[in-house]
Amino acid sequence: MAAFLVGLIALGAVATQTTLFIVENIPVEVQIVNSGSIEHILQQAVSARILKNEKLFKNKRIWAVSLSKVHDIVVSEPWVQSVRISRRLPNIVNIVVEPKRAVAMLLVEKAKRTNPELRALTADGSVLKLPNSTAALDVPIARGTMFTAETEAGNEA
Repeated sequence: MAAFLVGLIALGAVATQTTLFIVENIPVEVQIVNSGSIEHILQQAVSARILKNEKLFKNKRIWAVSLSKVHDIVVSEPWVQSVRISRRLPNIVNIVVEPKRAVAMLLVEKAKRTNPELRALTADGSVLKLPNSTAALDVPIARGTMFTAETEAGNEA
């Protein structure tokens, strides 16, 4: 029984990452759930988007912060599958993000003389650039003209 509880606690620690930062005197808590290997990258991307739009928080109390505008900012990040935003008293804006799940990496060659670029193929069929150029995901890597032709056609649409 004790081993089972330790396993559950360990799963909880792996499944969720939380960052707390302050924007114009309002604490903002961002939680990334079920993220696997993209959590740190997505954590930085979402936090950066919030900080770029600090005017939404400026000189406001927690009830005056527009949660729908914060929602729109967060979902504009291509890696975000879904987001839940709430207020937690006394003064915290809580953002829970579920990212898109990468199932494979595609090695895309744009031109013969350039270095190939890694892109992620997500479970919903999206082909996304990695937010951080040094990031690598723990998924299979596919390469070849069969994959890249479809990727280029999808990006043109």
